[in-house]
Amino acid sequence: MKRKQRTRFLIDPSSVACDQDKNERFVARKCGIYLERFLERYPVINDESTAMLHWILGPEIEKVAEYLAGQAKNSHTDAFEDEDEDEDEDDEEYAFSWRYDDYEYSDKIMEFVRKLPPKRYPRLLRFILKVLRQRVSDLKNRAKSDIEKNVAATKHMFRLTDQETEYCLFHFIMTAWRAPRDFFDCALECKSFAGRRYVKAILKMTTKGFNDILNGTLVKIGLIESDSGFELSISDDFLDLFQGPSTRAISTRFFSRMTAKGIPLERHMVDREEIDHILALLKDKPKGSTHILLYGPQGTGKTTFAHGIVRELGLPGYEIIRGDEKNVGSKRRAAIVACLNMTNTGYGAPSFPRTGQNAS
Repeated sequence: MKRKQRTRFLIDPSSVACDQDKNERFVARKCGIYLERFLERYPVINDESTAMLHWILGPEIEKVAEYLAGQAKNSHTDAFEDEDEDEDEDDEEYAFSWRYDDYEYSDKIMEFVRKLPPKRYPRLLRFILKVLRQRVSDLKNRAKSDIEKNVAATKHMFRLTDQETEYCLFHFIMTAWRAPRDFFDCALECKSFAGRRYVKAILKMTTKGFNDILNGTLVKIGLIESDSGFELSISDDFLDLFQGPSTRAISTRFFSRMTAKGIPLERHMVDREEIDHILALLKDKPKGSTHILLYGPQGTGKTTFAHGIVRELGLPGYEIIRGDEKNVGSKRRAAIVACLNMTNTGYGAPSFPRTGQNAS
């Protein structure tokens, strides 16, 4: 398989970690599930999949080495003998002459694998899957990690489906951690069109389900982007959604709560009948949203009038954060969706996007 050149990664935990925090355990567990599904569908034991297995298993990789040493011992051949070692050194001693945290440990394992008779591959794969499933079970956290909390907040914020959430999380892990990037992106090319079959196997998606994601909320709000080469990636603007320290910090990237302080409505040069009409529209609770456009030149008091409406209604109001000018469309769609989903309680909550100099 073609391998891409490695690029700078955002988060770089040690390649094999014993004392992992909750986030690292969660990511390793998810990668264990991904790798298990991949190997069940595509039983490929090569350099890349073994390196990924090594990263997930950590010290447990020695079980695989021990298994291979046993296979070598039972073969009654010298096929597994290390050419650089003395001939009287037995296979078991050779198998445990490296530490699991040796960078080349997975390479040593592949030396054993390549010398296995092809008929033993299915048995080796079954053993690897058994060890991998046990590792996935052992990595389960008692309490949720920060990443899990942020994923749940993002799901709620944008009303994502379970499949959309899993797809986003997969892209985040593939982007933010080096080992998953090397395997899922560089080796399997899961971000490209050619690697979509692997994505569907890893996430247990149907073709229809995958196409629904490409035409759904994630693309519309700009969370997932596509370049001219049909390569999908998570937007830089949204990476912090999964790495942010709290739900509140996530929310403030898109909207902020308006204060009750402001100029009273009667101080504005607006007819009282029009003010009462606007208030009546907003007090009514229809099935859908009520949209009101405030139009006028810059500096005429559109924003302060909106603050006055919030004050008059006695409800929490939220102002959509404008963001930069480079990606206004998708970023503001995301902000509006997030604000409506996160603030639309049973009593209603007015939100005010600032669309330009002439409108609010």
